[in-house]
Amino acid sequence: MYYNSDAYWEDRGLSDENRSQRWFLALRKASQALIELGRFDEAIEALKALSWGDETYECGDYAFDLGLCYEAKGDLPEALRYFEIALRENPPVPRRAEAVERLKAKVPEAARLPVTP
Repeated sequence: MYYNSDAYWEDRGLSDENRSQRWFLALRKASQALIELGRFDEAIEALKALSWGDETYECGDYAFDLGLCYEAKGDLPEALRYFEIALRENPPVPRRAEAVERLKAKVPEAARLPVTP
């Protein structure tokens, strides 16, 4: 029996929805681990995969992590753009407002990127 067959997974009690949730959680944990390891390019790929088709970037959570990655790589205009998306999607989070203000002081107006993804 092959791993990609529905029968294989159904025998193990894993529906399509369960499998999707497990892959999603695994990818989220992988993105967090990659950030902690300083592997920012790979973390960016994982975070963009997680948020594919979701312009809210999961209520700003992934956008904030993307901002952290770009900031660590030295791409401050891109970091600011993602921090602004994170703040727009979930304004009550103080850490997001602090990140936006910190980078606005560093990134000249002319170098800022549009906030809308």
